[in-house]
Amino acid sequence: MNTKTDLITEAWTLIEKSIVYYQGRPVGTVAALEAGSDALNYDQCFIRDFVSSAMAFLMKGEPEIVRNFLIETLHLQSHEPQMDSFKPGPGLMPASFKVVVKDGEECLTADFGEQAIARVPPVDSCLWWTILLRAYVKATGDIALAHQSEFQQGIKLILEMCLAHRFAMYPTMLVPDGAFMIDRRMGVYEHPLEIQVLFYAALRAARELLLPHDDNISCSNSVTQRLAPLTYHLREYYWIDLNRLNEIYRFKGDEFGKEVANIFNIYPGSIPD
Repeated sequence: MNTKTDLITEAWTLIEKSIVYYQGRPVGTVAALEAGSDALNYDQCFIRDFVSSAMAFLMKGEPEIVRNFLIETLHLQSHEPQMDSFKPGPGLMPASFKVVVKDGEECLTADFGEQAIARVPPVDSCLWWTILLRAYVKATGDIALAHQSEFQQGIKLILEMCLAHRFAMYPTMLVPDGAFMIDRRMGVYEHPLEIQVLFYAALRAARELLLPHDDNISCSNSVTQRLAPLTYHLREYYWIDLNRLNEIYRFKGDEFGKEVANIFNIYPGSIPD
């Protein structure tokens, strides 16, 4: 049976084999090794998948690949004026990217959900990117990278996209994915918990990384104003124990008014056994 040292050595061997190189520099790791001709997009570097590899590289004292990744993905960030005609809106980070050769030159091509199931845009990519940028700065002390004007603009675009006013009354972030264990809306339908956790962490990271310039004050204030109600909302409505679940099972549907127990009009029968 392999020892712990053997497993770590094997893991690093696999990670090093998965490294993606662009113009001679390491810029990420592929989602899967030896995927074959049916790889689809798993032969690309996914932002969310690379974060775990990035943390390993930072802990090992090899931050170059993480720095390169942050720079190149920032260059891929969308700057389109609006989400229209199947084009990504400003601030959106790609789900993944791939190195391709065109006319004898290497270039990076990004996937903004065109190859995803149901063509869903990568909601979490920009959140993971912001969190990873802070992790890189903390691990290396290279705050100068985050303070570069391009990075400051990238952070602001992400915040402007995530904090945009929408037809919703909750501090959580609405996303185009209704994946959650309870079918009937409970303030979490299209507001899945994992996205809200990333949203909270990304807001904290962005506020820390933004320079205290006049141009950033409005953005920083918006972040601060969002964090308190977001924290309350998640603690009050997302953390459910058995007592709370038993209360939900006794809810009546289609109530209205201020003093109602079933605030989000949950149908208890939709809760899986």
